[in-house]
Amino acid sequence: MPQRRKTIMRSLTIKELSGVDRPAQVGARALIMKRADDTDYRPDDDDELTPEYVADLMKRGKAALTSAIDGHTHLVLLEDFNEKEVVSGITTWQDEHQHPWILRDDGRIIIGTVDDHTHEVDVLSKVARQQIEDDEKNKRRKKEKGHRDMSDVHKGSRLARILNTAIDGKKSDDMTRADIVGRLASAAGISESTVNSILSGDVIKPPENRLRGFARVLNVGLNRLTAAAETDGDKESEPNFPSNRRTKKGDDMNDETRIAELEKQLKLAETIAKFDGDVKAHFDKLSDEKEIVAFLALSADEQKAEVDKIKKAKTEADPVVYKTTAGVELRKSDGLALIEMAKQNDLQAKENANLKKKIEDQDLRKRAESELEFMPGTVETRMAMLKSIDGIEDEKERKLAHESLKAQNESMSVAFKERGSGDAPPADGSAEDELNKLAKAHQKDNPKLTKEQAYAAVLDTEKGADLYTKSLN
Repeated sequence: MPQRRKTIMRSLTIKELSGVDRPAQVGARALIMKRADDTDYRPDDDDELTPEYVADLMKRGKAALTSAIDGHTHLVLLEDFNEKEVVSGITTWQDEHQHPWILRDDGRIIIGTVDDHTHEVDVLSKVARQQIEDDEKNKRRKKEKGHRDMSDVHKGSRLARILNTAIDGKKSDDMTRADIVGRLASAAGISESTVNSILSGDVIKPPENRLRGFARVLNVGLNRLTAAAETDGDKESEPNFPSNRRTKKGDDMNDETRIAELEKQLKLAETIAKFDGDVKAHFDKLSDEKEIVAFLALSADEQKAEVDKIKKAKTEADPVVYKTTAGVELRKSDGLALIEMAKQNDLQAKENANLKKKIEDQDLRKRAESELEFMPGTVETRMAMLKSIDGIEDEKERKLAHESLKAQNESMSVAFKERGSGDAPPADGSAEDELNKLAKAHQKDNPKLTKEQAYAAVLDTEKGADLYTKSLN
């Protein structure tokens, strides 16, 4: 059969649109789109990413899309929900997993390996592309520049003034200068003491990769910082001016060191992503930087041992003092009032259960005496038989078992019916006479038994059963 050709129709006049619950076309779908009334479409968490929010991030160069692996991709967000830039994090959730990622200073995004695969970034962020272009322009400008801007010579470090001004503007009640210095050190991959040396002007021209980290934290243009650093660097050739210029070889070595540091951070992020159970819960509660570093320095076995040790110490310090009948463990820290209340509830539940059992036993006793009055054995034995049959789950089988038991009881009732006419006793020496003698003797030995109970007891014996059979013939 020849393959059907697809016809594309462009010149159409639509007079009616009808919605149906079962479209005729294969693969057709009905979608409803509604514009939100609220113009603020920023989500509260990453479970509420809206198309508008993602589109805005992509437009502003604050998001990147990974390559497709095994039929799925991930989104890398370069900005948090408070519109602050980030240089590392976790990708969006897809196919039951996420990947750790790090933004390198050259604009590349490194994706960590999870579930035996990783991704590359297909769409480089606009910010990263712009930074690369700015770096190239600065290099060309530096090469073409044949003179120095002498107007700023002997006026101190322009870079330090710009950075300190930006820090002062970013300080708040929730963020001190020390906090900002810490963030600058983390973003640039250097120590806080090195950051302070740059801020004090002791370091004249830091490498461009560090300036890029400063620019992200302080929201200052990278071009401005680079130009200030270049001007400060030109001053180094002035007489008696302390020199901190690094050679190109030194810059290259710093870049290699920075890349090694980023790869180290990526490996660390992958390690953290593997935490689970009690280890993950413990790590998430750590807030002190020294404790975090010390914990990450341990091996996987040592980490588990440390968590178990802390858990054991916590249990010993706050032991279980009562366990409810439902299995709930109450510790000392739960308070005496709650523990006593739980004990009273368990006691009340026990009393209710005993009362319920007593009522059920009374009902069973009545049934055993009325429905199975001719069955051999004690009342308790007949109660156990009824209770056992009542426990059969299948209703049909339960009903048949009760009917069988009643029929057996009915057949046994014959033994308690008087035979013959009038008050004439059975013939001496007959089977019935011998059976009556046995019953009377048994009742004499057991005064608490009635005549009928003594007779039933005798029937349970081999001799009594044999005499009973003979008396029927």
